Amino acid sequence: MKRTESIKRISVYKKLNSILLAHMIKAVKATKTPLWRQLSACYEFIKTLEDLSILQTLVTYSLVSADQEQLLEPVKQQLELAVEHLESALQYLEFEKFNDDEILKEMLM
Repeated sequence: MKRTESIKRISVYKKLNSILLAHMIKAVKATKTPLWRQLSACYEFIKTLEDLSILQTLVTYSLVSADQEQLLEPVKQQLELAVEHLESALQYLEFEKFNDDEILKEMLM
């Protein structure tokens, strides 16, 4: 697969996810209960998974591609985004006094 085709596919994936996540965040903002923090944390976890998925695609492509140097910066940016979203999710959950270790164990199972 050519690089331009890969980038187009990633772009379509990101657009679809953006639409779905926009609807999710609208629902979160409309929530009047204390559940909004938990829903916001879920949103951030989904964004983390999206970022990691795109990161995995970029890394996989770079392994079979001749232009590995060009992909280094996008890989770094995608990893930073994933870490930001994960930290944000954990902040929401810490405020709710959830145990981070238990949450991460459940996510990884």
